[in-house]
Amino acid sequence: MKTILVVDDDLHIGNFLEEALSGEGYAVAGADSGTEALTFDDITLFANTLTVKIADNEIRLTRTECAILKLLMMKPKIPLSRSSILDKISLDTPACTERSLKQHISNIRRKLQAVNGRDYIETVYGIGFKMKS
Repeated sequence: MKTILVVDDDLHIGNFLEEALSGEGYAVAGADSGTEALTFDDITLFANTLTVKIADNEIRLTRTECAILKLLMMKPKIPLSRSSILDKISLDTPACTERSLKQHISNIRRKLQAVNGRDYIETVYGIGFKMKS
């Protein structure tokens, strides 16, 4: 069995991806830097895009989607309001608006569900969004 290498300098995102992949039965290794990743064979590096490769399927998140997912993963048990999410990602993704946030969340859900059919994001009625436990 080939090993999937998850490379991310953000501990939360790296752990999330490793857990999701290993939960599906894949052999997973982690690296927190490009330098560390170079010790592995057969690697593809992507910049400014979170890319997961499972078998022959790549799942890519846009910069805005990455920022939203990272924020949700940093506080997985705490529901974050739409305005709170927008405030915290506004420097990295100024084009994201309250209107487009719902679409970005939907895109993240769809892309992650493509991995194993699970929905990782919960809508908390009247509040916002959080990671499912």
